Amino acid sequence: MQAVDEVLTLELEDGALLVFGMRWFPLVGSRPEALARRRAREARASHYVQGGTRAAAVGCTRLHGRPRPCHSAAQAFAQSYPQGTAAGMLMMDEGRAWLVATQDGAVMARTDRIYADREQALAALAELDTFYPGMAAAMRDLDLADLVGNLGLATTLWRLSPWVGLPPAGARGICLLLAAGLLGGTAWQAWRHWGRAAPSVAGVVDPRDAWRTALARQAAALPLHDPSSLGTVFVSLRQLPVLTQGWALDGARCAAQTREWACQASYRRAGPAGSNRSFAETPPARDQAGFDGPHFDGLEQARVSWRVIASAKPGLPSNVNPDALDRRQAGDIRLGSALQRLLPAFGRISLGMAAALPVPAPLDESGRPLARPPGLPVLYSRPLLMHGPLRSYALFQAPPAGTAWREVTLTLMPGRRPEATGSVLMAQLQGVVYERD
Repeated sequence: MQAVDEVLTLELEDGALLVFGMRWFPLVGSRPEALARRRAREARASHYVQGGTRAAAVGCTRLHGRPRPCHSAAQAFAQSYPQGTAAGMLMMDEGRAWLVATQDGAVMARTDRIYADREQALAALAELDTFYPGMAAAMRDLDLADLVGNLGLATTLWRLSPWVGLPPAGARGICLLLAAGLLGGTAWQAWRHWGRAAPSVAGVVDPRDAWRTALARQAAALPLHDPSSLGTVFVSLRQLPVLTQGWALDGARCAAQTREWACQASYRRAGPAGSNRSFAETPPARDQAGFDGPHFDGLEQARVSWRVIASAKPGLPSNVNPDALDRRQAGDIRLGSALQRLLPAFGRISLGMAAALPVPAPLDESGRPLARPPGLPVLYSRPLLMHGPLRSYALFQAPPAGTAWREVTLTLMPGRRPEATGSVLMAQLQGVVYERD
């Protein structure tokens, strides 16, 4: 499938530009920020953005026009999915569809593209699904608010030198004009501040300030979820009928996004009484927010989708504040003890070891990595997995405050005898808990 646009920009209310259709390249190496700049220069880009957690990628583009802040739409989507794979689609004007896919917070190459219609975008997604099974089924339908709500420092496009990509004669001409003073300081400052000011390589870089900026960017890229919204997700799943109009529940999945959960339930035809008409007349989850359905996959399968809006508490941040996180020892003792009390009601609870989150070292004025000054905070994440009867999650009343959830999956186990750690309806919760030293 061929994308119809190379790059598209959308002006936001504050005058900034949201950029769609950037070219993305994976980064392999120990210095992703330096590699990102080098790759952007090779691509003859005017602007670039770098992102990812365990994987890293750089997005490149050429922009023209008056100086203004610019943000990557694809990187805004990636902020919601720092672990695993994810895909999203945004319907645009004239029926066009924008498709993006990420792995571990890094935008995949050959995505962040605009297609003539939804069918072509779905065909491109099907090609991705052959390499990443399950991606097509978990694709999220997006709206503009999903992306705008994630904009921040981590999505900002950085500007390269204004003559990057020009032929040698053009570059020499600009240099001569600058040397002669014909462009003047005002024009130079305008170039420097197109989008967001690029890191200065003139003058001495203060190591502590540079590292504080790098740590702030790291924290801004980590999502945080309201603990109370998790209970709303489980209430939504408990409302799904196991049997309805000759159809039986197969399973359900709710994927965490920044301000909501995207949920989907699948049903299979359970007998002669089941028909597409009967399912369409009383579809499950029809009273939920953002209900979408029913959709039928042939004669035996049906599915519905809906959203669970995360409750918005005044003053609650959507990104990590390092000062508000528990220390690692508190995670081992307080959180570990709380989860141990729940073990009799669950089949499995796993709290992984805390691992320091990597921070690319900022560079000095010569482009060399700066040594990390002592006394700066270190952020950690530890995976959390819970598996047990759906009813048991009613006991999970106080989830950790510094948590980013990934997904909740519901599985039907026909014929399973009810017991303390087992049931016909089994649910699994995955997420990460953030801590500091």
